[in-house]
Amino acid sequence: MKLVELDIPEFSHSINQPEINNEIYENRLKRFKKDLRDNDFGSAVIYGDREHFANMHFLSNFDPRFEEALLIINTEDDDILITGPENQGYSNISKIKFNKINYPTLGLLSQDRSKKIDIFEILKKNIKNKNKKIVIVGWKYFTKEEFDDPKYIFDLPHYIIVNINKIFNDFSKLINITSWFNNPNNGYRAINEIDELAYMEYSSCHTSNSIKNVLKNIKEDISEFEAASYYKPIGIPLSCHMMFSTGDRVKLGLSSPSSKIIKLGDPYATAYGVWGALNCRVGWIAKNEKDLPSYSRDYFEKLIIPYCSAVKDWYENISLDSDGGLIFNKVMKKIGDPFFGVELNPGHLIHKDEWLSSPIFKNSDIKFRSRQAIQMDIIPATNSNYFSTNLEDGIFILNKNDKKIFNDKYPQAMERIELRREFMINKLGINLKPEIMPLSNIPAVLSPFILNFNKVVEFR
Repeated sequence: MKLVELDIPEFSHSINQPEINNEIYENRLKRFKKDLRDNDFGSAVIYGDREHFANMHFLSNFDPRFEEALLIINTEDDDILITGPENQGYSNISKIKFNKINYPTLGLLSQDRSKKIDIFEILKKNIKNKNKKIVIVGWKYFTKEEFDDPKYIFDLPHYIIVNINKIFNDFSKLINITSWFNNPNNGYRAINEIDELAYMEYSSCHTSNSIKNVLKNIKEDISEFEAASYYKPIGIPLSCHMMFSTGDRVKLGLSSPSSKIIKLGDPYATAYGVWGALNCRVGWIAKNEKDLPSYSRDYFEKLIIPYCSAVKDWYENISLDSDGGLIFNKVMKKIGDPFFGVELNPGHLIHKDEWLSSPIFKNSDIKFRSRQAIQMDIIPATNSNYFSTNLEDGIFILNKNDKKIFNDKYPQAMERIELRREFMINKLGINLKPEIMPLSNIPAVLSPFILNFNKVVEFR
C-alpha cells in the first residue's frame, strides 16, 4: 500500500438519462397485487413524503415533492392516489393511471381547509375487501430486536393509522409489509431491472464527476461555499443534502457547507448524492503529511493503510459466491479495532434512496445476487486527531446473462464500466471478480492529501 502519481482517466458520461418505461411500472404493480392475493390480503396503503418516497415511487414513478401522499392498492378494484393540492397536477407524472383524490391535510400548512374533507370517509370508501387484512407500507420495517411483534409497528402519521383502524376496529388486521420492498434478501427493490441499473450508472457518473470537480478545485483561503459550488448539480433530485465541511466540523460527519475559510492542515469531508448514486471522499487540505498537524503526521500509516487494506478486501471478495457476513468479517478483521470507530454497516444496497438496507452485517448469510446495486461505504469515525478517511462509491453485480443483456441495451455504459474495471485492476491493484461492475468515474481513487490530487493510493 503506497502513494503513487497517477493520471485519473476522464471516463465519459451519457447525455441521455435512461428511462424507466411504463411496462416496468405495470409489471411491478401486477407482481405486488399477485403477492397480496397469494397472501390473502385485500388492500395496501402506501405512504410517502418528501424524503420517504421511494416505495411509492417504485410502483408509480410519483413522489410527493413538498407534500405527503397515500397510495391505496386494491387487489381486484380501482387503485387510488391521495395527494395534497400541489401534487394534483404533478401526479400526472405517474406511469400508472390512478383515480386521484385531493386531501388538503396532506399539503402544506395554512392552505385552505374550509372544505371539510374527512380522511376516514376517504379511506372507508376506497379501501376494498374489508373482510381481509390490510397491509401498510411506510419507510421502514422493524425487527424482533426492536419490538416484540414488529409486524404491528407502523411509521405512518398517527392520524392515518388511527383512521385505518377505525374501519377494521382491530389492530391485528393491520400488517406492516415494508420488508416486501426493502428487505436486503428478497425485497422488490433489492434486485433491479436492467433499465434501473442504467439509471444508476448515469447518476453515478454525475455524482462522481461532481466530487472530482470539487476535489480538483479545493484551495486554501476559499470558503466552503465556494468549494461546494464546484458540484455543479444538473437537477437530478437529491437523495440527501450536499455535504462539505472542513476543520473540527468534520467530526460531525453530516455537515453542510458554510462560509468558513478553508485553511492548510484542515481535514475535509465531501459527499454528494442523487437518486441512484452517492459518492464521498474524506482527507486533508494538504500537499503531503508535512502539512498536517504534528500529532497527525503518521496519518497514512495509522489510518490510510489499514483502511485501504479493508477496502481492497471488500472489493476483491464481494461476488455471486459470497455473502454479507463474509464481507463484514473481512472488513472488521482489518479495521475492527475501536480506534477506527466503524459502527455502520460496511456497505449497503442503494436505490432511488441513498440507503435501502444492507446484507452486510455480522453473521449475515444473505448471498449477493445479480442486478443488486451496492455501495462500498466503510466509514471510520475515529473521534481523534486523525479524523477520518472515506472512499465511497457504488457497484452493481451482473451474472454472465445479465451482463450480456445490459451490454446489448447500454453498450456505452458497459464500455465505461469495463474501462473502470481495467483501471481498478491494472492501475490501482484491486482484483475485481468478473461480475463486479464499478459505477464511479473516480473508481476507488483516494487522494489523502487533496492539494496533490493525482497522488493516490495504490492497493498493491
